[in-house]
Amino acid sequence: MVYLPHTIGGAKNFNPEWKGKLMHRIRTLGKRISVTFRFIDPVKVTYLVKKSGTVKDNSAYAAALVAEGRFGDLKRFMQHIWGRNAASVDRADMNITWVKTRRELVALSRSVGTIRELSRANDQHKPSFLVCETSHVKGINKHFLHLFLMHGAIFRNLDELITYLAGINNKTKTS
Repeated sequence: MVYLPHTIGGAKNFNPEWKGKLMHRIRTLGKRISVTFRFIDPVKVTYLVKKSGTVKDNSAYAAALVAEGRFGDLKRFMQHIWGRNAASVDRADMNITWVKTRRELVALSRSVGTIRELSRANDQHKPSFLVCETSHVKGINKHFLHLFLMHGAIFRNLDELITYLAGINNKTKTS
């Protein structure tokens, strides 16, 4: 099971096609190595609290709670989101995310939800992988980057990640 963390709340969707491309490539790899990969998209399973709502609706609702000083309601709302989110991270075997630009990487590094997801996975010794197509990582918080390096890795492109995952499978078969 692969969890796909990324910026969600009120953030611009910088690279909307990344999840589809990533899932297609990993499923193709799975067919080649006889592994069935399943995915958890937090936008679809953990963030949409209201069935008819959208991410923007939830962000607007949370912002209104803050503006109105309704912190008890905010706590309940965020605990509901994080409870679903944490359960999804717990079910997953690994995390994978993909950024193309420095702007997107900066937004990701400032996403507290993403940091919580990566930290939770690290506490369980699960790998987190970052496909980072931008070479402009100077100034990005090293602690954030370390969250990927603790049990996972950072790759320059999707092909490197696919090669790495195929290699892990080969090592597992020969062990």
